[in-house]
Amino acid sequence: MADPRRLTFPTDRPVGTLYLDSPTGEQEETPARGVVEIPAGWRVTLDTDGEHLAALAALPPGSLDELVAGEVTDEHLAALGDLRGLGSLMLFGTFTDWAVPVVPGLEALALYSEGLTDAVMARLARPLPAELTLAAGLLTDDTLLALAGEDQIVAVNVSGDRISGRGLAALATLPRLDRLVLGTSGALTVAALDGLVGAPALRILYLIGPWDDAVLEAIPPLVPPLRHLTVTDPDGDRSPLSPAAVARLRERCPGLIVEELMPGAELDPVVGADLAGALGDPRPALVYFHAPWCHPCRQYGPVFGQVAVAFADRVSPVHVDVEDEPEVADRYAIRSVPTVLLLDGDRELLRLPGAHGRAALHDRITEALTAVP
Repeated sequence: MADPRRLTFPTDRPVGTLYLDSPTGEQEETPARGVVEIPAGWRVTLDTDGEHLAALAALPPGSLDELVAGEVTDEHLAALGDLRGLGSLMLFGTFTDWAVPVVPGLEALALYSEGLTDAVMARLARPLPAELTLAAGLLTDDTLLALAGEDQIVAVNVSGDRISGRGLAALATLPRLDRLVLGTSGALTVAALDGLVGAPALRILYLIGPWDDAVLEAIPPLVPPLRHLTVTDPDGDRSPLSPAAVARLRERCPGLIVEELMPGAELDPVVGADLAGALGDPRPALVYFHAPWCHPCRQYGPVFGQVAVAFADRVSPVHVDVEDEPEVADRYAIRSVPTVLLLDGDRELLRLPGAHGRAALHDRITEALTAVP
C-alpha cells in the first residue's frame, strides 16, 4: 500500500466519519467527503451506514484499515467494492448469508444480523480471521463445528438461539483460542460445556443466557488455563449467580476472576459493574462513555466490547450513559461521546475521545497499561 494515501469520496455530502490513528498515538476525526489526505503510516477507520457503501466502490484496494457499517441490507452489500487490504470489518443490519462479502486476509470480522444462518460459514474467505464474531438467532452448532481446523483463531464470539453445545469440542481443538463468548436463549446446557475441557489456551469465557448456579460446576475442569469467567442473563430480572455459589467457585479455583453482570445491561459483549465498583477493583477501570442519541456510539459499543474481552483479566470494564449519569460525565470532564477512559484509582491513564478502530483501541490500551507499575 502506497503512503500517504489519498482517498476520494463524493463531494455533495459526507458518507461517514473517518477516524485516523497515528503510530505515535495521535488521533484525528474528519468527515468522509471530497479528497482526504492520509499521512504515511496512519490507520484509517471508516464509520458509515449501509446506504453509503456504494460510494466506497471507487476506492482502490487497501484504502481502509477498518470498516464499521450499520443498517446494512443485502442490496447495500451488493454495491460494495473491492475490500482487499482491509484488516477489520464489522457489519450490523438485516443482511443474509449470500450477501456477506468475501474478503481475504481479514484480521477481525464481526457480523450482526438476524438474517444469518450456518450457511454463512461457506461464504467466508479461508483462512478465517483470527477474531470472529457471528451474532444471529438462527445459528446452530454447525457453525461451531465449521471452525475445526482453523488453528489461527484466537477469539470467537457466537450467539444463536439454537446452539446446544455439541460443537464445543471442535473449539477445544483450536490451539490458540484465547477468548470465547457464547450467547444462547437456553438450548446450551451445563453438561455441554464439558466439550471445552482440554482447550489448551482458553483464558477468558463469557456465558450469556438464562444461567444459574449450576453452570459453575462446569468451570473447575477448565482451570487452568481459564483465568476469567463472566456470566450474565441480560433478559433476566436478577443476577444469574448467588454470592454463595460464586464464593465457593473462587475457593475451589484460586486466582480465577469471576464476574456476574447484572440484568438489564446492554451486553455487547462486555459491560462492567457500576463505576464505583470498578474503581474499587484492583484492576484499572476501563470506562466507556456513551449516549442513546449518539450514532457512532451505537456501532462503537461492540468494538469496545471486543477489546474489553481481550483485556478481561487486566481491566474492569464499565459503561456510563452520560444522560443517565451526567454527574459522572461532569466529574471526568467528558465533552463528547463516545469517549474511553482508563482509570487507575484517581489517576487517568488514558483518555480517548471519538470512535476508533478495534486495533487502534487495543494498541492504545496496551500502551497505557504498560505504564502501570
